[in-house]
Amino acid sequence: MNISMRKISAIFILRLHLILKNLSLLMAPLMAIGYVIAFKNFFPSNLPSLRALTLNMGIILNITMGGIMFGSYPIAEEKEHHTLRVLMTSSVNATEYFIGSLLPSLLILTLVSIILVPLSGTSWQQVSIINYLVITIICTIISILVGFTVGIFSHNQTSAGVLSLLPTVIFTFIPMFKGFNKTISTISDFLYSGVIAKFINQSLLKHRFTWNLFDVGVLIVWLIIFSIVLIYAYRYKHFD
Repeated sequence: MNISMRKISAIFILRLHLILKNLSLLMAPLMAIGYVIAFKNFFPSNLPSLRALTLNMGIILNITMGGIMFGSYPIAEEKEHHTLRVLMTSSVNATEYFIGSLLPSLLILTLVSIILVPLSGTSWQQVSIINYLVITIICTIISILVGFTVGIFSHNQTSAGVLSLLPTVIFTFIPMFKGFNKTISTISDFLYSGVIAKFINQSLLKHRFTWNLFDVGVLIVWLIIFSIVLIYAYRYKHFD
């Protein structure tokens, strides 16, 4: 399969414009920023536990809710307006379409994730920027893949919102509340978004995050799972 950078670039620019003009799509990253600012102002404490909670919630909201919305809503909108099938039967192939659609979402959400660190009052000396970028970028890609799958199975933006509700709740709220219950904490450890919470907690509370095979495996397994699910969904819906 030949991949054209020109076509990917064209889809990238088109999707970037669509995202930036769609306020409902931008709600998740804006909510994450607003939450961090509000929480920091309402509870002006330098306690590491409070900063960890604030940063955790902001990042997880941005990556999971934002990633799933950024992936699902545009595809659902294109299906609703009958433009997706036109794209899929034109000279644009599936790989070009999904890469061109993924990159602008990844760019915006990664920039927001970077902004959230200083907004929460956290120093980059406390958080390894390399580990932070690796984890947040991988988790953002996984969330966007979830969104792509939801979008393919959705008939319109309304159904996309309904179908994305369950994965959004699971991947967003379980890691957020892992500190309140041992069972929830155990489940969170097996979620890709749980790796984010573990990284932030260890960086701010224990002042050190160390990679281990379990966390690497969790990220790789979820990335593979949703890549396979997306391929199946694409072929099942017969867009080729």
